[in-house]
Amino acid sequence: MGQKVNPHGLRVGVIADWNTTWYADKKEFSKFLKEDNVIRPTILWNDGRTYEECDYLNNVIGKDKLSEYTANISFTGFTAPKILWVKNKEPENFAKIAKIILRR
Repeated sequence: MGQKVNPHGLRVGVIADWNTTWYADKKEFSKFLKEDNVIRPTILWNDGRTYEECDYLNNVIGKDKLSEYTANISFTGFTAPKILWVKNKEPENFAKIAKIILRR
């Protein structure tokens, strides 16, 4: 197993305590919800519509920078390009998002 790295520590160049919640266990998931309203149908892992957002992340932000922060480059099935797609293509839905919680 790899060692978990604090992304805040990467940004500021120091090791710091976690100040965000990245994942929620099934038992704890509901306590992080403000409201449980469906904003839009989910974009599945095998949906390729985020190819423009992946190109942006990989070429404009840069694969080296992405790898530095996430240990990976952007692919269409990943969460970041999906969020960026909603921001670019459905701004009214993006404005409704208060928090994004990834389940394990």
